[in-house]
Amino acid sequence: MVKRKRHLCKLIVLVLSAALTASVLAGCSKKAASKDGKVTLSVFTYAQPQEKKVYLKLAKEYMQKHPKVKINWNIVDGTVYATKMKALFASKKVPDIFYTGAGDLRAYVNAKELLPLDSYVKKLNIDTASIWSQALERYKYDGTKVGQGTLYALPKDISAFGFAYNKTMFKKNGIADPDPNKPYTWDEFLQICQKLTKDTNGDSKKDQWGAGFDPNYSIEPFIWTNGADFLNKDGTKVTINTPEFQEALQYFTDLTVKYKVTPSATEAKSLAYYQRWLQGQLGFFACGNWDMATFNNLKKFDYDLIPWPVSPKTNTSYTWTGSLGFSVSNTSPNKNEAVKFISYLSTDKQTSVELSDANIQLPNNVEYAKGDYIKNLKPKKNIQVMFNYLEKTGRSGPTDYTYNSEWWTEFQNALPQVLNGKQTVSDFIAKEQPKMQQKLDAANQLAKQQSQK
Repeated sequence: MVKRKRHLCKLIVLVLSAALTASVLAGCSKKAASKDGKVTLSVFTYAQPQEKKVYLKLAKEYMQKHPKVKINWNIVDGTVYATKMKALFASKKVPDIFYTGAGDLRAYVNAKELLPLDSYVKKLNIDTASIWSQALERYKYDGTKVGQGTLYALPKDISAFGFAYNKTMFKKNGIADPDPNKPYTWDEFLQICQKLTKDTNGDSKKDQWGAGFDPNYSIEPFIWTNGADFLNKDGTKVTINTPEFQEALQYFTDLTVKYKVTPSATEAKSLAYYQRWLQGQLGFFACGNWDMATFNNLKKFDYDLIPWPVSPKTNTSYTWTGSLGFSVSNTSPNKNEAVKFISYLSTDKQTSVELSDANIQLPNNVEYAKGDYIKNLKPKKNIQVMFNYLEKTGRSGPTDYTYNSEWWTEFQNALPQVLNGKQTVSDFIAKEQPKMQQKLDAANQLAKQQSQK
């Protein structure tokens, strides 16, 4: 981007911000039912282009079935959603329906922005039992703890952060395909990575690696499988100073610094892990279900899904799962119709079919997911790996149940010093645990203050 003079830049930003905010406010205004009984629902979410296309199609189908309901759906880019949502809250022009992430739930409830849904679920006979319980539970809050109490959103989706391997690379190097029902142990995983890491073109430089891990989203499976965690169960203590955590972080670090079976931090800057995977340079890489549409169209190699490798401490494969929820504004003049519409988006079986067939997400409907979806999935992949995480060993992300993520940002901002070999794991933990604890304490104190308002 060409640099401009500072005063001109500020002027442009102010003008654009005002225009965007005005546009959002206009598009999200709420209207009560008209005299003829017609209702207009304002919906504000974000989406990628393909996802936007499918959701607008679903809204059109809903309006055809419910001619007295009009859906005004404002869909923006995910990078600006949070800022615009804050503007809507501040202006008191909150749309009827909007996204709630698990990490936002407590703040939104404490601010009395969300409609409690339990009575509507009962009155409208909404079948919440048909969708993944792990998704539903993260939108319950009793005023103290997330995961129990009143329901404040219906899941838009739930996703698992799985693990993929390059089938073509395995075959070329004479390595048998992994068993999707039996995760590699840490030792086995290292051995495979060592076999795959090499110079393939004879220029004395590595151009193929066993794996690539972006620590922003790939470190959790290694920590959890070793029986460690970032926080204690009630979210009041940072627990990165336990022996189990240190051991797991040391293994994760050694893959890069000691054994060099992943690209170095410097190499990752020149070409990101994701791009290296797409170019066929990595044997293993993380794979969310949202990645599968892209990976299915790769020409350079074939891939499949497997569980994340396991530590001998637990012999259990873990990963994080993510979700967004559809919430209804507590000030909506059309609460009943709004809840009906989010139920259609969340719990309706045919909606589940349309979204999953378009490779937008895994099916919300559990019966369909385990039945016709697996049966008809093309190309065939070990999708059961994802479902095992949704039902058994998937976990909410580290920041999902904390009031803010500043403690986690502290961890992530400091971690590169370890992964580039400039700081030992033990020194990192000793230095960062108190800093993280201080920021977690501040978050918990803020949560307490907000809940008492």
